Amino acid sequence: MKKKILECIQKEGMDIHTIAKHLNLLETNQLILLTKEINKMIEKINDIISSTLLEIERDSKIEKLLFEWDYYIKVATSMTPFEVATMIGDLFYLQYKPHIDQEYFDDMVAALKEKDEREYLWRLGLNYNRMFDMDKIETYFIDKKDSYYLTELISVLDEPNYYRIACKLINKKDKELIKEVIRTSYIEFPEYLHTKLEKFIKD
Repeated sequence: MKKKILECIQKEGMDIHTIAKHLNLLETNQLILLTKEINKMIEKINDIISSTLLEIERDSKIEKLLFEWDYYIKVATSMTPFEVATMIGDLFYLQYKPHIDQEYFDDMVAALKEKDEREYLWRLGLNYNRMFDMDKIETYFIDKKDSYYLTELISVLDEPNYYRIACKLINKKDKELIKEVIRTSYIEFPEYLHTKLEKFIKD
């Protein structure tokens, strides 16, 4: 039954696949009740999807429905920042993201940095691109001299802080790292910053 519940949740795209830990603590009667609750939730979601509402209105209603669901809240609040961050990363990109603040975002970043989870850090940046400051992720990739993940991060941000990134690169004083970053075809620093970085390499 636990497997069936997990498959049901995954099928509907609910970003709580780590729910498995909690399911292992439930008694059979609790699992039966939870199965009924999930089925009701799926029916509500399907009703919204099949409605005549505009797509943006449907998305908003589904998001509200999920994030106000008592069981979702119970599971989500029992997870560590690392578990939430890797959950988000495992699903690559979430349409309905957990509602967090900058402090919790930074907690997730710190937890991922501790285990050197660069792919998850990049995916976290992808998901919260417009919402939070990426300063700590940028700094980590630069400190690690990882031009690949730094440029991948820059490429998914709507408004990268090119000035801040350029200053960090110059302060790092690693000319090879700067070369790798500015010569990446899909990264375009503003001309005055590109010139400044090129000059630093030549000096």
